[in-house]
Amino acid sequence: MCVRPVRADDADDLQDGFALLSELSRYRRFHTGTPALSDRVARYLAEIDHVDHQALVATPVGSPAIVGVVRFIRLRVRPDEAELSITVADDWQRAGLGTCLLHLLIERARAVGVRRFTLEMLADNEGILALVRAAGGVVQPTDSTIASGHIDLDATQGTSG
Repeated sequence: MCVRPVRADDADDLQDGFALLSELSRYRRFHTGTPALSDRVARYLAEIDHVDHQALVATPVGSPAIVGVVRFIRLRVRPDEAELSITVADDWQRAGLGTCLLHLLIERARAVGVRRFTLEMLADNEGILALVRAAGGVVQPTDSTIASGHIDLDATQGTSG
């Protein structure tokens, strides 16, 4: 597996990777069943500043296919916090890829002064709930369908987790 920062020319590959997600995975990640990633959204996700908006992509060796993406977007009102998102293609889920990507992103976030990741997730998304908890994060139900969580980066253990 190769992991690298997202590039501006990754927009098409991000759309292709989105197409690899099952309807359930798309719903769990984006809270909508939209069948495709629009050109506008794909460009927004690919054309980033790599400081306040950072993303790493995972591709199988020798393939341009993006099978995992982890990103943070710094909160303007609280610059030491950033919203976290993780997406892993169905065929690669539960193999440790999300955990690996998260720990690599934590290192990058710390380097630019981010101290906490926040996120909202579906309350029945056991995969992301477990990933957040395993990283030392806290998850609390917001209502019967949504949970909010945070990971304090000072409390996490480097890349060994």
